[in-house]
Amino acid sequence: MPLLLKLLESLANLAGLETVTAEWESLLGAGCMERLPAGYLVNARRVAEAVPCRNTPSCERHHVIEELPDGALVAMCTDDDVCCRTFNISHADRICWRLDLEFIASYVAETLSLDGTPEPLGRDAWRLGTITHRRVPVFLSYASTPAGHVANAALYAADPDCDGVFLVQSPAADTHSIRSAAKAAHVRLGVLSDLVALDRNRRLSARQELTDLWPDIAKDPGRRVQSIGFPEGTEWRHVVVTLTRNGRLSIAHHTGNPNRFFTSNELGFLRADGSPKKCWDSLVQCADLGCIPYGIDTKSKSDARNRARDISNALQRAAGCAGFAFEDDKRAVKLSRRNHTAPGYWPRFKLRREEERFCGPRGNYQSREIDPERDGHEA
Repeated sequence: MPLLLKLLESLANLAGLETVTAEWESLLGAGCMERLPAGYLVNARRVAEAVPCRNTPSCERHHVIEELPDGALVAMCTDDDVCCRTFNISHADRICWRLDLEFIASYVAETLSLDGTPEPLGRDAWRLGTITHRRVPVFLSYASTPAGHVANAALYAADPDCDGVFLVQSPAADTHSIRSAAKAAHVRLGVLSDLVALDRNRRLSARQELTDLWPDIAKDPGRRVQSIGFPEGTEWRHVVVTLTRNGRLSIAHHTGNPNRFFTSNELGFLRADGSPKKCWDSLVQCADLGCIPYGIDTKSKSDARNRARDISNALQRAAGCAGFAFEDDKRAVKLSRRNHTAPGYWPRFKLRREEERFCGPRGNYQSREIDPERDGHEA
């Protein structure tokens, strides 16, 4: 197996280890110091006081290093009951090294096209970042035991954005408990060694995109939206939706409480590249004209209904109201820039812009009497 992948699989054993060159060679193979990419090992700025035995592979004792009068270094076993020969080591072999976990996490995050800066969450847990143009977090657990992975999955469940991807560095023997913990934490379980590989230039590359492995991530660019929790019996006519100046949406009960703000991305009105969908443009148009018109230009009735349906589905997740949020009404809306009228889909809820909360009707328009029950007017 390539050296880098072997290092990633041994991450749990190597992460907290300060060691000397000989120990790295025994773990990763001869010549690992020369072939290991620069940046993975960092000088710990200290020298080792003991080294593993080099004469007997089964010997687990560390030999104490002593310096001879001529400057040479020798390693001697301090156990009189064991016959282990003394051996010489070089000054370079005595230098301690540590694994640069931040460098590795950044390299893996870059390979998987993640946004954000990797940050440690625990002794053997990292939050690598979020999937590009999305708010889906990606976590890495490099615990040495399945119980450690389960504990890390519980740690991720405490994150408010835990609906993400949970990666382990290599397949574990007890996958049932890990899968159960990942399911309970609402995270997708993946294996890092299945997602990354070394190319011809011995650089880390992605075997497949995360969105190819989990297509539902691409379909839902925003975070999970929890229902606001309107009072029992709330219908669309009781809901007030306000488009704010900074592009957010305020969804409130007509009494003014409860009231929550959402971004267009949270409600799924943005594409993966961050551009607005057609349903968002229709929602803005509906706030200006009063409805989503059809029968003009090339906009058909089915196209207008599809946009109204997408808006209704997005608002349903937040408001929790049942039924279609629009009604097909034949009453015509006047299009000022076109000298004709058109029917459209009218919202059953109250839709307005933020400035309309403070400004009365402008121009020579007849204002009708407000009915709180019918119009969802705030008290």
